[in-house]
Amino acid sequence: MRRVVFSGVFLAAAVTTGQAQVGYEPSKSPYRDITKGKSLTFLVGYFGGSGGQQGVGPHNGPTVGGRFDFKLGGSIQLGFGFFVADLERNIVRLSLDSVPSLETIGPIPQQVLMFDFTAQFNLTGAKSWKRLAPYFSATVGLAIGEDSPLNTGDFVFGNKIYLTPTLGTRVMLSQTFHLRLEARAQFWKLSYPPTFTFTFSAGQWVVSPWLQAGLGVAF
Repeated sequence: MRRVVFSGVFLAAAVTTGQAQVGYEPSKSPYRDITKGKSLTFLVGYFGGSGGQQGVGPHNGPTVGGRFDFKLGGSIQLGFGFFVADLERNIVRLSLDSVPSLETIGPIPQQVLMFDFTAQFNLTGAKSWKRLAPYFSATVGLAIGEDSPLNTGDFVFGNKIYLTPTLGTRVMLSQTFHLRLEARAQFWKLSYPPTFTFTFSAGQWVVSPWLQAGLGVAF
């Protein structure tokens, strides 16, 4: 009988301690379950940066696109994205002077298409905190630069693999709709033509800041 009483007291104490650790009644808790595991998000943003040496790489311009996400577990979700970036860049070419030198012209328009894959870690797991669901993520993707008839220089952006760490949050408006806000840092490597190498290095990793916001629909 004493064992039964002791066990009951211990169980009651454990439950009370658990409630004290959480610190909130369920109805008043700032945490809410995120019940839906898939989403489509429409995103707009601004892609910045300097474009590397002499600004020959794509930079500075608006972006538009979307992504599809699906949840693997409590904290992990994966996503596929597609974006169109209307950027600009400079033309650098050898001057026609008697002494060889590089002259910079521009900027000219440079459109870039981007396809990527993202692994996202949700810091609050499968819940939101006061409607916020912060995360960090890592992205790998392919950027395809459009050929421009205005490009009279030797540098061509071409196709580039890029890497993108990201910090962001979702603002849960409801179980169906959310806002997504994120800050990205996009890394890609520019390869310069031989005519540049007497003043430039043969290649350079360039990082560009990229801010995005959008509206998502979960299902």
